[in-house]
Amino acid sequence: FVNAAKTKGIVTEFGYTTTSAEDTTNNSKRYDLSALYLTPVFNDKYTFAGGLATYILDYESKDKDFNKTVNLTLTRPINNWLNGTMLGTYAINSSDTSSQEYDKWTLGFLFNAELGF
Repeated sequence: FVNAAKTKGIVTEFGYTTTSAEDTTNNSKRYDLSALYLTPVFNDKYTFAGGLATYILDYESKDKDFNKTVNLTLTRPINNWLNGTMLGTYAINSSDTSSQEYDKWTLGFLFNAELGF
């Protein structure tokens, strides 16, 4: 948390993943790094989360992908058990293989139910 009231925070992630396949062209190592900032907004009625993420995917075949993503979300409680979320992302993937290069926008709307049994 970044404030005494513990209403704002930063979440970070570091990751390492390795894959092995019989076909060695698909063997890879992936390195992930991300940071996310969370805070209440609009008189504490909403929660904002914004972050940056990146990964490097290094194939044993010597190809390499480099991905960068920006994430933004806004969540609001609808009642005591249901939340609504609007999210947007923009991702850019550069690669040694031109067919794997892209940039894309994503916009989504989610509903999250919190029920106890």
